[in-house]
Amino acid sequence: MLTRFCFLLLSGTAQAICGSLNSPITVVLDFDQPYSNLSLAEMEREASSVLKGTGFTFDWKTQASIEPNAEFKSLLVFRMKGRCAMDPFRRLPIPELMDERGPLGMAFVSDGQVLTFGEIECDRVKQSVQRVLPGIPSSNGDRLYGRALGRVAAHEMYHMLAGTRKHSKTGLTQSSLTADELISNRIDLVEPGTLNSRPKK
Repeated sequence: MLTRFCFLLLSGTAQAICGSLNSPITVVLDFDQPYSNLSLAEMEREASSVLKGTGFTFDWKTQASIEPNAEFKSLLVFRMKGRCAMDPFRRLPIPELMDERGPLGMAFVSDGQVLTFGEIECDRVKQSVQRVLPGIPSSNGDRLYGRALGRVAAHEMYHMLAGTRKHSKTGLTQSSLTADELISNRIDLVEPGTLNSRPKK
């Protein structure tokens, strides 16, 4: 028998997130252009780390690696738009904030319901990272870029898993993030004290 669990988000209205300890959630990344393997690995590590407190585990896959007719119990899908790899630094006009309704990432909504499909704008995330890290070494740039991608992904995964469009006042699930917050050494999923585990019998 599978052990079931739920987590209660207490910011705003109560919302239960339920899953199975024995069933990791598959996250499929569908790239439309070349990407950095280093950034991809860091993205997966960062998103999983940020969401670790929810109790969920994740099995990351690229669309190209999936066998025909593959089936998954739980599935989240992101279309990764643009070139998901760091380029030589270019000073470009870019937005200051990240918002799931804005240019860096989004979770699709239908009839008021948050779907398990979304998009991440790789080029715009990259521009945001480049704004605060001019002239950084290529390897370190790819790593920090992957961290930023992971945080954008984790923000949208929070909406998908919780089935909510609401935001917290601080932390990764606030409505907007600065470029510095996307690459800082640490960021919490939500403000302290708003995420509590509750067993489901």
